Amino acid sequence: AKNHFTLGRSDYQRQYEAMLYGWKSGNKREWHGGRNQSDLWFYDKPTHNTLHPTMKPVELMERAIVNSSRPGDIVLDPFSGSGSTLIACERTGRICRTIE
Repeated sequence: AKNHFTLGRSDYQRQYEAMLYGWKSGNKREWHGGRNQSDLWFYDKPTHNTLHPTMKPVELMERAIVNSSRPGDIVLDPFSGSGSTLIACERTGRICRTIE
């Protein structure tokens, strides 16, 4: 959840962003996180960031990466922006491929 609205034209303004993850065709889906986790995660984020307008907290990306991959796995982020996923992969021993 965010402490401010996300961009959109809905009647009710969202204060969250959906996160999607997948796996390579032919591979089995794997889950490495605990089963007691909610789908709503709270992380501190500045209300304004001068480096990148949609910067994600590295800790948030680390949690998603650790839950859904193993050390040495390849993580693809096609919207890498400020590089939070790249930093999270470095910290958790994953290989990161990014596109912006």
